[in-house]
Amino acid sequence: MNADAANRREENFARIVSEVHSHVELTSPSEMARALCGAVPTELLAYITEQSEQTIQRWASGDVTDISQESERRLAAAYEILQLIDRFEAPGVAATWFIGIDPQLDFVMPAKAAGFSVVGYYFQSNVRDCMQHNTAREGTRRISSVGIYSTAKKLQLPSFTEGFDTLYYVRMDGAGGFTVEEWAEPAAPEPGI
Repeated sequence: MNADAANRREENFARIVSEVHSHVELTSPSEMARALCGAVPTELLAYITEQSEQTIQRWASGDVTDISQESERRLAAAYEILQLIDRFEAPGVAATWFIGIDPQLDFVMPAKAAGFSVVGYYFQSNVRDCMQHNTAREGTRRISSVGIYSTAKKLQLPSFTEGFDTLYYVRMDGAGGFTVEEWAEPAAPEPGI
């Protein structure tokens, strides 16, 4: 791919990421929960938000609108990821991606048995960049520094041994765009703390 094509691709990607982020900020928690429940198992969404399956169902139905800041943050992050994956990948990829969050849930093999290709994207994360990005957030969108550090400690690199057919490494390019590279298992970068 030549440099102009690569630049256009990165600019397009950055534009889409910005559009999706703006959309998420305008979406109610109930709408987010409904969309996520339609795309991933409720059990998985309960795991992501650290809530019960019944609570997730009440959010989706609109019966409960008073959601804690942390739960809403987790819900919004999951919804934003869902929207991004849906924009760039085939149907079914989002559920497979989310299931890869916790290999203990072991949904990879059923996804493969159903004929889905299991594709993983690892987005480079380091605490310094996350803290810097977080300072630009306002209100309920801002995350405590303790939350960032504790999440960084839990971060695990994906592996082909989990059942992925394809893995990609995604990092910011420093110019507002992203670089996507094929995963090289032995040389994969470590999560930054």
